[in-house]
Amino acid sequence: MPHRTLTTLLALLATAAGGAALADGAQASVVASPIGVVVDNDGFPDLLADPEVTLTDENIAFTWGVGTVTPRLTAVMHVVKGDNTCYRVRTDSLDADGTLVGSAYDDETGHCRHSDAPVDIPVDMRAVGGPDVKQVVVALEKQGTADRWRTKDTSEMRELSTHDDNSMLLAAGIDAGGPGWLNGFPTSPARVSWELGADGRMTATYDGTLHLKGFYPGSGRIVIRAYDPVTGFRYGTDEGTAHSPADNGLHSYPETLSVTSSNGTSLEVITQSLVTDPLTGTASWQDVSRQVLGAAE
Repeated sequence: MPHRTLTTLLALLATAAGGAALADGAQASVVASPIGVVVDNDGFPDLLADPEVTLTDENIAFTWGVGTVTPRLTAVMHVVKGDNTCYRVRTDSLDADGTLVGSAYDDETGHCRHSDAPVDIPVDMRAVGGPDVKQVVVALEKQGTADRWRTKDTSEMRELSTHDDNSMLLAAGIDAGGPGWLNGFPTSPARVSWELGADGRMTATYDGTLHLKGFYPGSGRIVIRAYDPVTGFRYGTDEGTAHSPADNGLHSYPETLSVTSSNGTSLEVITQSLVTDPLTGTASWQDVSRQVLGAAE
């Protein structure tokens, strides 16, 4: 079942809020975006098991920032023949082991109906966040007797999954990519993986190869830096081994680097050359090529 993206659904919600009122007590509100970047978007099959209340167009957006994972659910709840009944959406946030971190509701008091007419209720809510939130379950609830809420339908578990990026840097005499080399270029990119730890910190790992050809008597290396693109603050740097080839032939050097941070949503991958100032004789590392990758999906 196709699902709307977070951006599309937010636009629809904003239109609904600024236009005609929703029918018969249906309410919708757009929540503020959590701090950070969306590292994973997961849709899931519609909840259609109950004839009175269903949930469609579901998407869970996992946002990571400041050492915290915050899931956000957008969907549409459909109610049919719900006169004198209240319904709500519940999200259960779980850690990597499946232990409940906490539950949240789109409206804790429920969407109470006073008509049997069908109604669509947009849902836009934050689930409970935390450093080790890795999974979310969504449920539809109906209020029963004595104000007790009963679960009418439950989604399959949605699990946060980070992605890998490709990195390729090309310059005269100094390239960085995969291990292969042909016709003057790396034959494949290097890989950058992103992994969230139980402490809410993200580790970016670079796995690639530095290729030096026609670089004698220079020295080159690969450097990675985790930083916040909004503030420019650098959270960590890992400098690769300096390599000085003995001749102008092709020399390839495998390199694995990693940086762990609580808010480094972007990663710079850089090749550097050691340059000596002809006036002072002082040597310093100068950037040759640079690529920016992101934890965002």
